[in-house]
Amino acid sequence: MPQFVMPMLGHLMEEGTVAEWRVQPGDQVRRGDILCEIETDKTNVEVESPFTGKVGQILVAAGETVEVGAPLANYEAD
Repeated sequence: MPQFVMPMLGHLMEEGTVAEWRVQPGDQVRRGDILCEIETDKTNVEVESPFTGKVGQILVAAGETVEVGAPLANYEAD
């Protein structure tokens, strides 16, 4: 099962905060759809889905800060 992880949005980025989720578990998404907004120390960025599939469990709630590479959500198999 693929995972959506905290992306590195800048050269020196070590962590980010999930500012807002734009999807819910069970939503069908296509590659390129906006999944969430990530807040860094410099900016807020809308982050796209790297996969097409169904959103599974969201692992990091809005407002939580995690390190780059940490799993944010799972995708379910179709």
